[in-house]
Amino acid sequence: MSHFVECPRCTGQMVKFSLNDFFQIFWAWKCIQCGEIIDKVIIANRQLVANAKKNGHAMPSTANYVHHKGGTSEGTTSQGRVTAEEGD
Repeated sequence: MSHFVECPRCTGQMVKFSLNDFFQIFWAWKCIQCGEIIDKVIIANRQLVANAKKNGHAMPSTANYVHHKGGTSEGTTSQGRVTAEEGD
């Protein structure tokens, strides 16, 4: 049985791919079934919003969001799920 990263949206298979703009290249995961794209910055920002909702606070302003700062942006756990804490 082969191991793959599971999409949190549809439980489909995710593949690793690189994204780049004019200044940097970073890695992310894309679901081949639903098209969901995940990297550690996306996950960190979703966690900010989830924590704010859980604690009954207003939504964080975009100034408080995590941004790409160059280098790689990747990570998976031993269970194959993408996380913000791992992969640095």
